[in-house]
Amino acid sequence: RLSAAAVEVLPSLPASDIVAILEAFNNAGVPCASLAERIPEAVQSRWAQFSTMQLAAICFGLQKARKLEASFVSAVADEVCSDRRRKEEVPWQSWVLLLSACESATVQHRKLFEVACALSYDSIPKMTGSDLAAVTSALAAFGFKHDKVLNRIINQMTATSSDPRDVRVVYDSCTALGMNHQALEALAEVRGFTSRNH
Repeated sequence: RLSAAAVEVLPSLPASDIVAILEAFNNAGVPCASLAERIPEAVQSRWAQFSTMQLAAICFGLQKARKLEASFVSAVADEVCSDRRRKEEVPWQSWVLLLSACESATVQHRKLFEVACALSYDSIPKMTGSDLAAVTSALAAFGFKHDKVLNRIINQMTATSSDPRDVRVVYDSCTALGMNHQALEALAEVRGFTSRNH
């Protein structure tokens, strides 16, 4: 009943309510397919009412609900990279979510990758190992090599304690992108593995 009611009023709900409802259903472990399927239409009919942070959160919620479609991710990427959003302040976490959404939906959007890398570079020291792994995995998935970002990620992983699984993702992704061998081996040595036992 609750999901049916949410679907019915979806077109008139504030952006924050749509984000909250999607998150609530996912957190309850009962993602609502009918709700998730209607959200893209509700969003695309009123882009201006959604911040980039909210669009990223919706992509993440749809990804968790396994209802993230490539067409919607592509449309979101176009929107968040548009000139009208140039002055919008976007938290770095949103760029990580959007890059992950592109990888999940197999959407190669060069402009989004360029913007995300440029605007999240200064925040790399604030990122967790899983964030860094998500960024490098997305870049590697589409062969997008951003030396400045990747070198800083490698340095950050080398200097901090991270889950070995995240380190492996960063290592494998950077290797796939042909990153500097010396930097990668330094990371591998610190974390106890090398390309020889890869």
